[in-house]
Amino acid sequence: MSDFLQRYRKASSEDAKDQLLKDPVRKILDQKSRERWSDKLMSEYGISKASSSTIKTNRRLWIRIVSVAAGIAMLIALLPLFETNSSSEQHILSLVQSQPIAHPGVTKGIAAEGDVQLRADAISRYNDSQYAKAAEYFGMISEKTTEDQFFQATSDLYASNYEAAINLYRDLQTEGPGQFRQEINWFLALALILDGQKGRAKIILESIGSDEWHANDAKEILDDLR
Repeated sequence: MSDFLQRYRKASSEDAKDQLLKDPVRKILDQKSRERWSDKLMSEYGISKASSSTIKTNRRLWIRIVSVAAGIAMLIALLPLFETNSSSEQHILSLVQSQPIAHPGVTKGIAAEGDVQLRADAISRYNDSQYAKAAEYFGMISEKTTEDQFFQATSDLYASNYEAAINLYRDLQTEGPGQFRQEINWFLALALILDGQKGRAKIILESIGSDEWHANDAKEILDDLR
């Protein structure tokens, strides 16, 4: 009996056995001639589909090896996709976090009772990067301006509450974004990507003109998404 089989049979648990199997399987899968892995398992580790003395044990071991190999092979096949998605999302997050848009401060005008303080608290939290709390205060304002709605949505975006941000940005688009049209399109596209809605994000990114805010970044993201 090979040393490998002895160690396998003495393993303390099923997890330990699986872990023990991963080393030879990984070595074999890394070779170009993976179709000959069964022969190498036999020659290098003394493992075969069946043998005269250990047919039953080796059969169970063989099935387990096939399962482990299949899992590792699938991981190897999908790894480039995971790396691409991760890289793309990291790029988007860096764009969101690199230069947060600042709130200009409290504006003068008629406001409902209580809204003045809520707005001041919201702006203070926002500019202090307390985005979840800022979104909460902006949401409590009874008579919101377009500016309030925009910064509530952007607070949710910075706080990683993508679904809430998307819904608020879309409401603004429906109502008429006014002076924040370009910012809303840009941030909505980023929120959609981070929420996994890349198809919808592409439509928005493709609508961004060459002279609009973050036009170059939009083109770069589109190239990544294609």
